[in-house]
Amino acid sequence: MSKNKPSPESSSSQRAVFELLLDRLDEIVFTLDAEGRLTSLNQAWLHITGHPIEDSLGKPLTDFIMETDRKTCADRIDSGQSSPARQRIDLRLVSCDQGFRWVSMFSQISLDASGRLERVAGTMLDVTERVKMEQELKESEQRYAIAACASNDGIWDWDLTNDKVYMSPRWKSMLGFADDELESGFSTWHDRVHPDDIKQAMNDVMACLEGRTEQYENVHRLRHKNGS
Repeated sequence: MSKNKPSPESSSSQRAVFELLLDRLDEIVFTLDAEGRLTSLNQAWLHITGHPIEDSLGKPLTDFIMETDRKTCADRIDSGQSSPARQRIDLRLVSCDQGFRWVSMFSQISLDASGRLERVAGTMLDVTERVKMEQELKESEQRYAIAACASNDGIWDWDLTNDKVYMSPRWKSMLGFADDELESGFSTWHDRVHPDDIKQAMNDVMACLEGRTEQYENVHRLRHKNGS
């Protein structure tokens, strides 16, 4: 049985559809030659970096990467030559206004018959907003830690999803313990509540967890290290 070869017109039409789909993607699709020069780009490159495609092709990709990220990128490509695999790295691309965009770059390295680098193909997903949120969260956590250390109040935090409890050093010191003398856990609190107070304390906890109250608030006694 013979198969009909696609006509030149059909191949041209298929390529046009493929290029149209590429240009509709939100992530950058690129290829590099053995010297690390850009050989192809889709329209997402222009949308994310602001650099015209025609002015970028033929230039080294490193020209568009933040200087402090270039070595990490080069090291990943070098390591891929000894063990070709799909590589992932987060780095910053310099935009045309001299700002930068964080991208998560996935790349696949191709070697020739002699094992030398032949080409690199990959994608870059704009993750600037994700990185910004992570940095803001980290800064918020740092400010929280500073406030917890500076405050005279004992601070606790109960992560219900992972069932983990944080108790600040001040929380423990009010009961006469050093930070490393008490394990941070629900039982640490529960076992130290006065027997006459635990029932109402737990009722108030459940009322909050079940949504019958907007916040947990309770006055109770906790046993000190000296027994008081």
